[in-house]
Amino acid sequence: MKRLVTTMIAIVISLVSFPCLAQEVARERFEVDFGGFLSTAEITYPAGEEGPFPAVILIPGSGITDLDHTVVSPYDFGPGGPVQLSANFRALSDGLSQHGFAVVRYNKRYVTGPNQVDAMRFYQLTLADFLADAEAVVEAAIAHPKVDGHRLFLFGWSEGSTLAATLAAERSDVAGLILQTPVVFPWKETFAYQVLEVGWPFLLSFAEEGYITAGSISKAMTSDAGMVAKSAASFVVDQGAWFTGQLAVNTALDADQDGRLKIGSELTMSALLELVNAAFEPGGYLAMYAPENGLPPVGDRVGAVRPPVLILQGGRDANVPPRGAEVLYDAFKAAGHPDVTLRMYPELGHSLGEASSVRNDNFRPIAPGPIEDVAAWLKARAGTRP
Repeated sequence: MKRLVTTMIAIVISLVSFPCLAQEVARERFEVDFGGFLSTAEITYPAGEEGPFPAVILIPGSGITDLDHTVVSPYDFGPGGPVQLSANFRALSDGLSQHGFAVVRYNKRYVTGPNQVDAMRFYQLTLADFLADAEAVVEAAIAHPKVDGHRLFLFGWSEGSTLAATLAAERSDVAGLILQTPVVFPWKETFAYQVLEVGWPFLLSFAEEGYITAGSISKAMTSDAGMVAKSAASFVVDQGAWFTGQLAVNTALDADQDGRLKIGSELTMSALLELVNAAFEPGGYLAMYAPENGLPPVGDRVGAVRPPVLILQGGRDANVPPRGAEVLYDAFKAAGHPDVTLRMYPELGHSLGEASSVRNDNFRPIAPGPIEDVAAWLKARAGTRP
């Protein structure tokens, strides 16, 4: 899957000092050709040192993702508009470069900044496109004079875990694979978890005398719940009314058209599951993850992944089932993999940020502990050539 990579090194290299940390970080912008779209990427590395350095490529999760992996909530608003929840790839790159590593991160194809995208073209992309783009970044990183191509590590978060695992399985030059909250089970099962194990209990907690009403939806959307829990409301609201700023229940579920959804008859777990299944059909908003379109989950890559593996998992993850990390670890061990490590963080969520519950998981800033754990794991393996 080699492809021509065009890079344009930025003229200016900026040095950023962090008073609480021991070493400055150098930043360098460059561009990578993603099928005719020049994506902005950035490499960070220890300032004042020659290198080349062992390098980590950060491969992002789903959605409109910029190089900082900025997450903006569609449900939480402040005086300036939608609230930015985190920018965790920026935090990871700074933290790991402080520990002596070069770190490369990038805007997804058609993304030009936080929540800035050519939406018409972006939503026609497939996981195969994102895989080709990730490999283009890997090739650009290897060509960079600050990168030691013999000590190249891939870091994939969520959706990005499937891309990183695929590259690790197909390439012989990957020194290690880091999987943050990986997609272990089939895609449909993963999204069903979000709706049935996170969203369904969340909706039930706002029921009024056995019904979901516009009022109960309003209370749910203004609660302290996270994005995944609140996204369950998208299945039970009338989309036409929603886009005009009004709240009404989904008329397709409201059999007697009384403006309420009766739990157990009009609104059931099986009805929600049918909506999830429909989203995987051609034209559905999850069609890119259908078996004929998507990449295999990480659980299907176990036998093909040879380099050392680090799995990072929050115990209050609303996006992927936390139990998947343990299943993945056991599968690697059963397959005889010689170097697999699991780090479970019971009180953290999908972003490895704080979460008081699965329902409350909301892409908060990554905690310091996981960054330090990644740095220690990398240091122990950076001297090992693949």
